[in-house]
Amino acid sequence: MVGSREAADCVTGDGTRGGSLGSLSAGRAESNAVLRLEEPVTEQRGCGLWREQAESEQPAPGSGDGGEAVAAQERDRGDHGREPRAKKNAFGLEDHGQVPGELQQQVLAEVQQAKTRSELPVRKSLEHLGISPSTYYRWKREEPFSGRRRSEPMKPQQVFEALPEEKQAVRKYALEHPEIRHRELCWRMLDDDIVALSSSSVYRILREQDLMQRQRGRAKRYREELEKASRPDEIWGTDLMYLKVGGQQYYLIAFIDEYSRYLVHWELLASMDASAVSLAAQKAIEGLPRDSEGKLLSSPVIRSDNGSGYISQEFGSLLAFHGLTHHRIRPHCPEENGVMERANRTLRESLEDLEASNRYEAEEAIRKIVEHYNLHRLHSALGFKAPIVYYRGNPAEIETKRREKLRAARHRRKERNLQIRQSTLFLDTPQSTT
Repeated sequence: MVGSREAADCVTGDGTRGGSLGSLSAGRAESNAVLRLEEPVTEQRGCGLWREQAESEQPAPGSGDGGEAVAAQERDRGDHGREPRAKKNAFGLEDHGQVPGELQQQVLAEVQQAKTRSELPVRKSLEHLGISPSTYYRWKREEPFSGRRRSEPMKPQQVFEALPEEKQAVRKYALEHPEIRHRELCWRMLDDDIVALSSSSVYRILREQDLMQRQRGRAKRYREELEKASRPDEIWGTDLMYLKVGGQQYYLIAFIDEYSRYLVHWELLASMDASAVSLAAQKAIEGLPRDSEGKLLSSPVIRSDNGSGYISQEFGSLLAFHGLTHHRIRPHCPEENGVMERANRTLRESLEDLEASNRYEAEEAIRKIVEHYNLHRLHSALGFKAPIVYYRGNPAEIETKRREKLRAARHRRKERNLQIRQSTLFLDTPQSTT
C-alpha cells in the first residue's frame, strides 16, 4: 500500500504532476517514487516517434491478441503485496540519439539532486528512468558539449573534399577554356599543375557552378580486338576530306597511326586522282624509321575506303614496292575506318571558323591545328594523353607522375579538412588515376 505522499509524486494519467519530489529513504527505493524528469519524458512520449511506435503496437479492435493481453494483466502476477518495478527503458530514454541536450542536462541534475537529498544511489535513479549507466556517464563526460542538438544527425566529415581555392581554380580554368569537356579539363589541369582532382570531382564542381550542359549519349560501335592496333606503326588509316577555300574545292588527305592517333602526314591537294594520292602516300612512308641499310623497320597496314585514288593501280604498286599491305573496308561501312573518320571530324570542327582566302593561308591554319592535335590535345581513348606520348613517348612515365600528384593532393586535402596542424607524410601506396 503506497502512502499519499508517494502517490502525490506519481505522474497522473494525463501527464501532470501531483506534487514535487520528496525525501526518500536511504534504503530500498519506493516502487512508485519517481523523478520530476518523468513529466517531460511522458509529454515527449505523447507525440512524435513514441506516439507512432505506441499506435503501431496497439492491437486492432476486436482482435484476439488484445483480449489475451487484458486477461494476462488481470492474472495474479505473483508479487503478492509488492508493487512491480519500473519496466526497463519504460520512458524511451534508451534511444539517446534522439534525446535533446537540454533533457540530458536535466537528467544529470535530477540524478545528482536525488543522490544529495535522499542518498538514492545513482544506479537506482537510472533504473527508474530507464537509462543505462554507460549512457549516463557518457552524457556526464560530454556535458560541456551537451548544448548541441542531439536530434540533428551529424554530417560526416568529407576528408577528401575539394578545397575552396581548388574550386575557384577549376571555375577559372573552365571559363578560360570553354571548348574543353570536363574529363579533358581534369587531366589538363593536372598536367599543368593547376589542381589535382578526379574527373568526377571536376564534374560536380562545374555542376554546382552551373557550367555544365548535359548531352545525350549516342550508341557506339566497339571494334573487335583483332581490328585494333597494338603498337605504333602497325595500322595506318587514311582518307580524303573535301575542303573549300576561297571559292575553290580542295581535298585534305591525311594518314593517321591508329594505335596513337598521331597524324603522321597530311597534304592539301588540288585533285584526288591516283597520282596525287600516291605522291602523298610516298611522303608519309618516307617518315617511317629505317635501319642502316635503308630498310623499313615497320611495315604498317594501310587501311582506306574504296575511293578512286585508293583503288588505282598506281597506289597499289607504290605499296607493293615498299612491301606494305593494303586493307580496304567494306562499302558503306565507314566505321571500319573509324579512327580516321573521327580525326576528320575534329579537323573539320576546328576549320569551321577558318577564313582563308587562298591555299597557303589554309595550309598554315591546318598546320597549327594538326600540331595542336598531335602534341597538346588530350584524347579520351589514350587515357587523356597526347598522341605524341603514345607514338614516340613513354605513357607509363606520364601515368606515374599523374598518380604521384593525385596522391599528394589527396593527402593535402585530408590534412586541411581534418584541420591537422602538423604536416604528415602520406604512404606511398599505388592508386588508380581513373
